Order: sequence, then C-alpha cells, then structure tokens
Amino acid sequence: MANKDPAVLIYFDKWISSTNGMKAEFRAWYFDLLIYQFDKGYIPTDEDAIAGICRVRPSEYESFKQMVKQVLNQKFKQTEIGWENEVMSDVLKKREDFKDKRALSGNIGVVIKLAKTIKGFNSNYLDKLKDDLYSKSLDEIEKYKDKQMLNQVLNQMVKLYIDVNVDIDNKIKEGGTGETIKIDLIQNEKMPIGWANTVSEFVNDYEFKKSVCQFYSAEWIDVEDRMVKFIQGVHAKGQFQEIAALKTHFRNHYKKHYVNGGSSAKDIREKNQGALSSGFIEAPKNFDYDSMGKW
Repeated sequence: MANKDPAVLIYFDKWISSTNGMKAEFRAWYFDLLIYQFDKGYIPTDEDAIAGICRVRPSEYESFKQMVKQVLNQKFKQTEIGWENEVMSDVLKKREDFKDKRALSGNIGVVIKLAKTIKGFNSNYLDKLKDDLYSKSLDEIEKYKDKQMLNQVLNQMVKLYIDVNVDIDNKIKEGGTGETIKIDLIQNEKMPIGWANTVSEFVNDYEFKKSVCQFYSAEWIDVEDRMVKFIQGVHAKGQFQEIAALKTHFRNHYKKHYVNGGSSAKDIREKNQGALSSGFIEAPKNFDYDSMGKW
C-alpha cells in the first residue's frame, strides 16, 4: 500500500476480549499476523510462509500448528487472495477512506486557492465550485490544478450562472409573474405608520425574489405565493418589522419549512389549517421589537 501508516491501529478492548484465555505464544503470533495484514493487506495461505511471519523456531513448530488450528482458523477468514481478519480489514478500509477524504479535501483546497487568483472570479461561485469538485475523482481534480484548465471551468460556470438568470427572467415574462402584488390588510390599531408601504415593498421586491429563487432553485410563482402568506401571517399576529428584518425572517422561514423540512406547500397548509397562518413560523421570542426605529 502507498503512504503506509507509521503506526498500527489496535483497539485494546477488542484485543483483550478476543485473546482472553489465549496462550502467551498464541497471542504473540496472533499479533504478528495482525501487524502483517495491516502492512500487506492479507496473510498468505502457505503455512510455511505464515511460520516465517511469526518467526517460529523449530522447537515451537508443534505449538505453532495448534495455533493455526485454534487461532488462524477462528480469527481469520480465507479469501481468494489469502487469510484476512475481518476486524483488521474494517480498520484498513476506514483508514483508507479517511486518507482519501483528507487527500480530496487537501486537493480541493489547492484548487479553490488557485481559483481566487484568477481575474474575474466571484466568491459567489465558490460553493458551486466546491460541490462540483467533491463529485470528481482525485485524478480529475488534479487536472484542475492547471490554471488554464481551471480558467475554462470557471468561465463555463459563469456562463451557466448567467443562463440561469436569463431563464428566470424569461419565466417571469412568459408566466405573467412580476406584476405588482396588492394585499388588503385588516386594520390593526397597533399597525405602525408606513406598514402598508413596507408590505408592498416586501412582496414586490423583484431582486429579493430573484435571489431567493436562485439560491434555493425555487420557482418564481412558488416564492411569491409563500411571501404573500408569510406577510399575511406577520400582519395577523401583529409582528411588525422593518423591511430588512422581514427579508431575513422570510429566508430563515423558507429554509426551515420548504428546504430542510422537505414538506410541500400543500402539506404545510393542511397542517396549519388556515390561509393566514399557512406555513408561518413564530418570530424569535427574544427579538426586541420595541428597540426598532419608529416608522
């Protein structure tokens, strides 16, 4: 194996329980075999070769043959390539997986660092590039360390991102969305001055809706529908907020209920039973609305 570890991973609890009552020389030979498997991956099937691994003396050969029957046949499984201890095989696999992941992360870090030096690279593409790299093999990632190759990849990514924006714009035009949304608000004596304007600004903020669609890969009409129900819930419960706080609250609400929760809008409506409270989450209890500026 390449990049061999300088130390052997032995779980002492498993070792103690598996060797309890075993003769001292059997324990020593058993340990030799485990170390050999850790180093080579398997134990050869030839008995003389096994005796060589355990450094058995001629005077110990009869005892060694007993060890083969009592230990080798019980603690190891014969495969097509040789004898293997299943616990040690599992240790080796987990170790290799760990080293592969560490190597993958290290190589991806090198590519990301290189990408930041390329003129025109936007940090908005960073997560997209990482996701793309984690789906590739180490050999493929190695090619990305070439600056010219990486530059081509980033150009394709930028083009794709622009195409997504254009697609969203086209859907808005073709679907009749993007028109001014009007919401009739039930009068509330606690409603601050300018709240109606704030509501209108929130539900008609084109750039905000566009950013939500892009970030969550959501449909425009779906985001609009959820924004309307969200602001109706805010108004009904008298939780008046400034425009910036509304946007933050809605993003958290959308992520929790429609991304992380995995529930459809229909499921949310049936669960909450009511148009005004449909899909609505409570505002943070420790939010100090009294400290907000007067409207």
